[in-house]
Amino acid sequence: LDRIAADRAEIEKRIEALQPEDTEPEAVVTPDILERLNQRLSEGLTDEERQEVVRLLVGRIVIDTEMLEAKKKRATARIEYRFPRVAVAGTATGSWLPSA
Repeated sequence: LDRIAADRAEIEKRIEALQPEDTEPEAVVTPDILERLNQRLSEGLTDEERQEVVRLLVGRIVIDTEMLEAKKKRATARIEYRFPRVAVAGTATGSWLPSA
């Protein structure tokens, strides 16, 4: 029983080490912030600014892998954002290519 308890403690220690550290408080993303971000994106961003935007807006990314026939795999990425699903839609034009 002592050996089982020691193994269990070691496994729990390893699991705890694998947990992501949540050192930063959750960013609160409001519709106003999204609107300002949209305006800023229209002006253009540096690579560093673009990385910061992604870091602030994306909560986590989960990759699911499905085994198919003939030893093939299919991966699906699921992105969880830090803002609510329902957002105020803009009425601005220019996001679509003009029709020919």
